[in-house]
Amino acid sequence: DSFIEHKPVEAVVGSDVILPCVSTFNISLDDHILEWNKDDEEIYTVQDRRGSTQVDDYKDRTSLINGNVSLKVSRVTPSDTGKYRCYLPSIHQEAVIELNVGKSYYFNCHSPSEAVVGSDVILPCVSTPVECVVNDADGVHLYHNEADDPEAQIEDYKGRTALSHNNLFSGDCSLSLRVKTSDAGTYRCSVITEKLPPPSCSLNLIGKNTEDFTVMFLCFFFVIT
Repeated sequence: DSFIEHKPVEAVVGSDVILPCVSTFNISLDDHILEWNKDDEEIYTVQDRRGSTQVDDYKDRTSLINGNVSLKVSRVTPSDTGKYRCYLPSIHQEAVIELNVGKSYYFNCHSPSEAVVGSDVILPCVSTPVECVVNDADGVHLYHNEADDPEAQIEDYKGRTALSHNNLFSGDCSLSLRVKTSDAGTYRCSVITEKLPPPSCSLNLIGKNTEDFTVMFLCFFFVIT
């Protein structure tokens, strides 16, 4: 009998998170004391089915999930980052879960209403706080290490895209595109982070005819890093 290993948990500042503690055996808290520790400091204890918070920083922010011994931490802060241990001392069983808490980002997409073939259109992508490493999985435009990367760009877009490098420092990652009819589709602006999946804004270019097409947008995610 043992606890099941879990990959690190990622969370955004201010959100609620579940630290999973799942076993291959049935756990009755009538028979066991349960301890949750963070970095070797006891933060939450359950004895005789009554929970108590041991550290002021976690008061009114910790509780068990009904039906198991996973811990819910509410309104997470950067200081909550660390390794947590779910421990049953009576049987010497434990699980270790890593929590990474990042800043919250929001991508603001304001789309132009329409674009004419042959004109320049701005695909807007503005992040708050400032963080720009522009990447597109399909190679429309890539900017990293403080430079554009034309080698990673699709041939059909070469010479038709541009970023304002000065604006990147203020969080404006918008892309200028010289429009062709074949450009209709979905575009993604992504900030690549070290720990978390790429966030994105998506803009749909919906073709109407050979002369022009309407540009619509959809913002997908809050961005976390």
